[in-house]
Amino acid sequence: MDYEYIQNFFNEKAKTETKTLIENIYRVVNGVFTYAYNNNYIIRKPYVKLKLNGLKTLKKKNTITIDEFKQFIDNYSHPNINKKVEYDNYIVALYIGLYTGIRLGECLGIKKKMWI
Repeated sequence: MDYEYIQNFFNEKAKTETKTLIENIYRVVNGVFTYAYNNNYIIRKPYVKLKLNGLKTLKKKNTITIDEFKQFIDNYSHPNINKKVEYDNYIVALYIGLYTGIRLGECLGIKKKMWI
């Protein structure tokens, strides 16, 4: 493995992957080569001149559309009658989360005593 091979690898990954992922891969490569160098498996670190150019910070999709939500609810419905009430409770919790913005864990933590 030489510098050019590693640089080409990172250049190709930078076209499609997020900045965070590329930086994490770099940390792993750094750790592997540092270990190999410190234990005399290699005589030099081939990535010393490596440049992480063209890294993009891709915007994460944090929300889903109403259609995606409805599709999720339809897929979540369970045909087993014995579990229907349990699944309905989760569906209600998901709708509360949709309209209020609270997380599912927070919604599931709501107790009846809180409302009285």
